[in-house]
Amino acid sequence: VKWFRLAAEQEDAEAQRMLGVCYYFGEGIREDKQEAVKWFRLAAEQGDAAAQRMLGDCYYFGTGIREDKQEAVKWFRLAAEQGDAEALFCLGGSYYVGEGIREDKREAVKWFRLAAEQG
Repeated sequence: VKWFRLAAEQEDAEAQRMLGVCYYFGEGIREDKQEAVKWFRLAAEQGDAAAQRMLGDCYYFGTGIREDKQEAVKWFRLAAEQGDAEALFCLGGSYYVGEGIREDKREAVKWFRLAAEQG
């Protein structure tokens, strides 16, 4: 946590994401979902795809932040457009159930297929 924080404070996106993970799971530091969201956002705004997906998850489930399915879809899409397999799946799921975006089974299959092609 000490080293992640030092790098995160120097705007290293990967360190920001990893510090967020530490807060999210309470690894090496007291669990704090709101603090996790803060660090995920900083990394996500720098284009870190994994952080974008994690921030999307937080919005989707209302973890550490107010639930907002549309905002979740925004972050899932940004990560999916970078090829993040889990984000591709999450975006497909959002289309499939119509949460945060209009239901569209064909669009869901498109995103699921892209995720599946990555294994």
